[in-house]
Amino acid sequence: MAAIIKGEKRGRPGKWIVDYRDATGRRRWITCKTKRRADDVLSEKLRESRSATRPSMNPDITFAKYAEHWLKLMQPSLKQRSVIVYRQRLTHILSAFGPMKVRQIDRGRIKKFLAEKAGTHDFSTVRALRVMLGAILGSAEDDGLIVSNPARKLPKAFRYDSSKRAEQEDLKALTREQVRRLLAHSRNLFDYTYFLTGFRTGLRTGELIALK
Repeated sequence: MAAIIKGEKRGRPGKWIVDYRDATGRRRWITCKTKRRADDVLSEKLRESRSATRPSMNPDITFAKYAEHWLKLMQPSLKQRSVIVYRQRLTHILSAFGPMKVRQIDRGRIKKFLAEKAGTHDFSTVRALRVMLGAILGSAEDDGLIVSNPARKLPKAFRYDSSKRAEQEDLKALTREQVRRLLAHSRNLFDYTYFLTGFRTGLRTGELIALK
């Protein structure tokens, strides 16, 4: 279905509305200032629908089912520990989008989801969830389920990308009192020597372990 409707019928006098369905079957409307522009937009959308890639699976598939499909494709290239981490992250995403059809997920819902997670989780966790959600929807775009990935190019406020300077500021050295208390609670001479050497020299964990 595709048609041009006078704006008066939709409460937009003096405008022209292009009413059409995109390649995924989702109904959309575009408001134009002139009839000529509306004709051009309609022609463009009809060309897109004719040349669009037919979805490789059910276009009404839910996000939960598609996410499981995506994880199965990823699993051979992941370590077992990574699979566990991915499933833990996916639990958060499925709680918000699981029952929805993939094509129903839009940028507004994604921003709301990230904002809610930012209120209860640290930025690194929220960033990981954003990256995973973007990867799943990017795969859905490749499979023809959606026209474009709504998680791509989110506003900066919703990327939760911390700068290197901010990350460095988050790394705080122990105070003298904290060091003293930690050494005082060492279980044995080895632990005491290990920690004391690390505090005094600044060696990394691998370098400390390699010492003889």
